[in-house]
Amino acid sequence: MSKNTSSDAFRQLRVELFDGEEIYEDDKSSSGADEAAVAAKETKCRELMNQSSSPDALKIALADPPLGGNSGLKDRAFKVVMDVLNGIKNAEIKSTVATLSPEEKDVLMKYVYRGMAAAEDGLSASLLLWHGAIVAESGLGSIVRVLADRKTV
Repeated sequence: MSKNTSSDAFRQLRVELFDGEEIYEDDKSSSGADEAAVAAKETKCRELMNQSSSPDALKIALADPPLGGNSGLKDRAFKVVMDVLNGIKNAEIKSTVATLSPEEKDVLMKYVYRGMAAAEDGLSASLLLWHGAIVAESGLGSIVRVLADRKTV
């Protein structure tokens, strides 16, 4: 039983004063990706796709995504991932997703949701296949983790 429930001295922080849409200091930090790293990732992914090594290209595209700040950098990294996803045949989607780690699946799910939000050039049907494969492989937890994470790609 509690000794003193009528006291409100434990309330030190008034949460109603905070704006939920405000960007906090820790959200502004990027994960270390810069223009040169994204450019190198883009050329390496293109080389691997030309060599028909799609799973490796996807792993490189998903590694170290830009999570904060520069929207131009995020757009370029997004384009790299979408190019790799478009280069993978529909029959290879499930086997490609099976080779990814749980963290890579969550990052891929972030890119899938971003692609669905953009809905450009008939990409939605392909992205739904990717979404289904990720959910089948990692369960609903991936959806919850991506939607709850404040850091977007």
